[in-house]
Amino acid sequence: MDAVTTSLIGAGVALFGIVSAFGGVLIGQRMARSTQREQWLRDNRKQEYRELLSSLSDTFLLIIKHGTEVKEPGEIANNVASARRELFTTLHDRIFIAKEIKGAGIWEKWRAIFGLCSQPVQEVEAMEKFSALRDELVQMALADPPR
Repeated sequence: MDAVTTSLIGAGVALFGIVSAFGGVLIGQRMARSTQREQWLRDNRKQEYRELLSSLSDTFLLIIKHGTEVKEPGEIANNVASARRELFTTLHDRIFIAKEIKGAGIWEKWRAIFGLCSQPVQEVEAMEKFSALRDELVQMALADPPR
């Protein structure tokens, strides 16, 4: 082999190495970006479930303690009304879990629990249903996001 051929082969091998390294970097960046986006989506999804569970728990505790409708105006009535508004907003302003919440009928299940809370003799059943709703939401939060 003459010197020109050897130089061309060497340059080709070097060029192939450079192109391969550059391609590897591009593929690695794309994979990392995709993984970061998936993690970001999972984190936001869990945060929304966490907020929903907190709002449900706070509202449930208030209505178990004070009833669904507080007749006397004052701080307790304001707290119950505020918790109900916050829960309504929290149930309806979810972005990452909206389809899951709607598909599982969480709003309807909450309304059934709320209806039981308005009847003092149904308090135990309301607590059982709330516990089941809470467990369902935790399982939904821990499950892989739907595709």
